[in-house]
Amino acid sequence: MHISMVGLLAAQTLLLAASTLPHPQGVLELRSRTFAAGDSLLVRGRNFEQDDAITLVLVGAAGRVEIGTLPTDSAGAVKGTVLVPATVRVGPYRLVAEAVDGDEVASLDVVVSAAAVAGANTVSTPTGAHDPAAHASMSMPGAPSDEPLALDRARSGAVTAAAILFIVVCLATGAVLLRRPRAHSLEEST
Repeated sequence: MHISMVGLLAAQTLLLAASTLPHPQGVLELRSRTFAAGDSLLVRGRNFEQDDAITLVLVGAAGRVEIGTLPTDSAGAVKGTVLVPATVRVGPYRLVAEAVDGDEVASLDVVVSAAAVAGANTVSTPTGAHDPAAHASMSMPGAPSDEPLALDRARSGAVTAAAILFIVVCLATGAVLLRRPRAHSLEEST
């Protein structure tokens, strides 16, 4: 009976180890890494789990947008078309392929561009503009710039006064709690 328990535990350990093996790292391929919201993307890939499926997700500053699920074949390859929702914002994203269990198995940096420049890899610069940094920021919509952020701020004096009053009350409460006599310690009670 003892040997069968050891065998059962060994079998469970092997099954658990097999289920926690990492997925193979796949490779995604697109015709262009720049496309517009509303476009159909032909996605190809290889080195995925065989006879399974991958879910494609655009991940960016605006959040996650699932754009489709494609089946893999018996060789672990994938080929299919997915539609990028027209509501996706312009900017840089990471196209992530997720396994059925949600693990990331491949990724690719992409850019969602405005519909008028979809597929264009070059941007014309004004005559006489030879600043490579300016050209780089123009060629990638959503890229960082030196322009300040326009942040909405409370302009009401009442809101500012309430915030200052809240801070003063918190500081006073903290000071009172620090000066408060402490409960009896173990040393005092013995």
